Amino acid sequence: PNIFSKYPDCGVKTFDVSTILGIHNTVMSLSYGYKHIWSHLTTSQNFGLLHTIVNSNTPVIFLTRENVPKKCLSLLLAKTSGVWGKRDDINVSYSDLTIDNDFMSKLSYFADRYVNSRRHFRQFLSIYDNVFYVTYDDIYNTNDINDGLNILTKMIEFLDIDTNLINESKFRNYISPKKRQNPVDTIKTIPNIDKVERWAQKKYKRSIFED
Repeated sequence: PNIFSKYPDCGVKTFDVSTILGIHNTVMSLSYGYKHIWSHLTTSQNFGLLHTIVNSNTPVIFLTRENVPKKCLSLLLAKTSGVWGKRDDINVSYSDLTIDNDFMSKLSYFADRYVNSRRHFRQFLSIYDNVFYVTYDDIYNTNDINDGLNILTKMIEFLDIDTNLINESKFRNYISPKKRQNPVDTIKTIPNIDKVERWAQKKYKRSIFED
């Protein structure tokens, strides 16, 4: 479960660190673990949580995105549309979206925050051996789907979970390009999207049109 996402927007950020740790302890007593997105908590909450995890020798899967501009564009598009994740019952259109200075300012802010936070968390976890580092690109953007499956197997082994629990057909379906919320063809329909592409290329040397 993504345990901190169930609370009202920003509501969980009002919790003190001891409450956050109480939620963590309860979930860990009932499950293998949980998914946590760092932006759902404040800086002090996140580092309090990481400190507890390190001290208890709890394994951590540290998942990041290499293509920062595309990751942050997807975030901003989700915030704009209100649709989070691929939905078969909703046809999202960005034809009326305006790429203006306000949009670009928000996109730049999200990207800077992501890069800085990723760096800080990696630095903190550098003292800790019980971490498996993996990128979105390692799993989804491979020429051979078996490469992604091999990464998944290594993660399962790292967590000391029986690899026989892996359902290969479900995994292949899950990482299919058809499951992506904002495929390249959809992004290209956004008016003036070339403005974002120029920014991505200039600042990050990456393309938002990469698969």
